[in-house]
Amino acid sequence: MTLQYFGSGGANGGDQVIVTCLSSDIKPGLPTAASIGLCIETDTNKFYRWLDEWIELSVGGGASAWGNILGTLSDQTDLQSALNGKSAAGHNHDSAYSALGHDHDADYAAIVHTHPASEISDSTAVGRSLVTAADQAAGRTALGLGTLATQSGTFSGTSSGTNTGDQTLGGLGGQPVDIQLTDLAALSYVGNALKTLRVVAGENGLEFATASAAVSWGAITGTLSAQTDLNNALAAKASLTAPVFVAGTASANTAPKLTAGTVNSTPEAGALEFDGVVFYSTPTANSRGVNLSEHFIVLTGTNTLASQTGVQPIFDGGGGPAGGAITLPTGTYAFECQFALSAMSATSGSFGFALGGTATKSQVWTSLSKDATLATASTPQYAYNTAANTALCAASTATVGATDIKGIIRVTVAGTVIPQVSQTTAAAAVVAVNSFFRIRPIGASGVVTVGNWS
Repeated sequence: MTLQYFGSGGANGGDQVIVTCLSSDIKPGLPTAASIGLCIETDTNKFYRWLDEWIELSVGGGASAWGNILGTLSDQTDLQSALNGKSAAGHNHDSAYSALGHDHDADYAAIVHTHPASEISDSTAVGRSLVTAADQAAGRTALGLGTLATQSGTFSGTSSGTNTGDQTLGGLGGQPVDIQLTDLAALSYVGNALKTLRVVAGENGLEFATASAAVSWGAITGTLSAQTDLNNALAAKASLTAPVFVAGTASANTAPKLTAGTVNSTPEAGALEFDGVVFYSTPTANSRGVNLSEHFIVLTGTNTLASQTGVQPIFDGGGGPAGGAITLPTGTYAFECQFALSAMSATSGSFGFALGGTATKSQVWTSLSKDATLATASTPQYAYNTAANTALCAASTATVGATDIKGIIRVTVAGTVIPQVSQTTAAAAVVAVNSFFRIRPIGASGVVTVGNWS
């Protein structure tokens, strides 16, 4: 921190002191601060002046803050001129104007005063008579009502509506109209229940009464067709007949569907159910069964196999898809496969069957097969298998063969299943037209029973 002195007192006795310091320095306090004219932070270029505390001064074109403006207000001549043009808060205008709280004595009427009806410039004689009427009778006279408004009895006149004279008018219970209106004006009503206006029983007055209770079913009389709005609504409804579902379209959500859910604990006769795996129907109580929902492939032409001994798809040609595979979700499936082969090798050999694909599964199946002239009856050969079998019948030199296979697959991880064939002796064998594979879901992958088992 550095001190510099300025003024008539010389280098060490000046009238003003300027202190230069860093923003990190502690600025002097009293009593020294009172004799310092200016404090400058050399690292921030900020200027401070002591006014009971160190106040930052605005430098250059920056804005000043209220409370930091120094000097005398009158030195700001434009502001002082603006203030001089204003009157004191509690002022009056002396002889030129009256005091704030004044009246005009004889020149003007008192603040509270009256005017007679005759001074209402746009009034009519009838209107002024009504305004000045002393009582109800005078008011009726002013309006030319005569005695009609006070009479009871019956009103009569010509069919053209011409009044034949000063007639009596039958009011409620014989009361004059003006008295009835007085009664009506005096009524009060609190609440939100439905009310009706009626004559007090046995009296001449009026009262509010709670509306009668709603009409009950069975108490409505007359003809239904007379209630046209209800009759029209009924006419727009279809008769109660067996439901007919409209035809679906190629668009999504146009066919009737069952939502997947938990099936009934006790099967009910006539129920249709869907658990997300298979559909069920229950023809009689406790006799739920699985509905047939079958997937199949049938060749419309022959499928020539590759000349190899390894397994290959049976249905990847002859009209079948390129991979010859079906994709299955988890579940238990019953299947059947039937195919015939020709053009097998004349060298002694046989053929086999397997289920390939990416699905994780277990399987069991049986086969009845032959490798002799197919149209000639002969004893088939039976095989029971839980995996691929490369020889469904004994080896022979026959070049034709056929088999019928039935079994169960339990898929625990969804994926593809591919019916496959193999040969013990390679040849470009041909799968016959109308060879087929069909498979249908019968339950979840762990299903044991469906039906009324005990």
